Amino acid sequence: MAQLKSTIVDGNLSVTQTCQAQTFNATSDKKLKKNITEFTPKGSVLDLPIYKYEFKDGDKDKIGCLAQDLKKICPELVHKGEDGFLSIEETKLVDLLIQE
Repeated sequence: MAQLKSTIVDGNLSVTQTCQAQTFNATSDKKLKKNITEFTPKGSVLDLPIYKYEFKDGDKDKIGCLAQDLKKICPELVHKGEDGFLSIEETKLVDLLIQE
C-alpha cells in the first residue's frame, strides 16, 4: 500500500473505492457549535430497511441502507452531490441509534 503524505484541505474529499483509517474523529466540541436544540427524526431509524447489494462498478457483497429510504426518516443526513447522486452522513446514524 502506498504511503501518502497528509495535507490539510478545506472542502470535501470524495473517494470512489475503499478508504481505510485507524481512527476517524468527527468534530463535535460544544465550543464550536451554536443554536443547539434537541432533534427528533421524522421516524425511527430502526424501521430503516437494510439491503444486501452490489455496486454497478463491480464492488460486491455490500450491506447497508439506501439514501432514498433514509431521506424519508431523516433528510438532514442525506446529501446530493454535484453529480446528482445521494450520499449518507453515516457517522450520524450512530447518534440516531443512541437516541432510539
